[in-house]
Amino acid sequence: MSVKPITEDDLHGFVDGALDEAREAEVSVYLETHPEIAARIDSYGRQRLDLRAALNFVAEEPIPSRLNISHLLEVPKQGRLPFWRMAAA
Repeated sequence: MSVKPITEDDLHGFVDGALDEAREAEVSVYLETHPEIAARIDSYGRQRLDLRAALNFVAEEPIPSRLNISHLLEVPKQGRLPFWRMAAA
């Protein structure tokens, strides 16, 4: 087991399922011995699921064509100053 302390990043990574197996096990042990933090992390997990359920329709929408990278590259740059000229102005 690691001697590295459990951080907020670890706790959020635990909620997101982003930790490697060893670190996830360490966080699990930590949460077993810190029930007040475990309750907070449980609420984060519920919030995550609620947000996914509420906003899933947005994730399934097609990307608007105006935001498509090929469209953005084709948009004429009329009326725009080059970056270096804006910085110098």
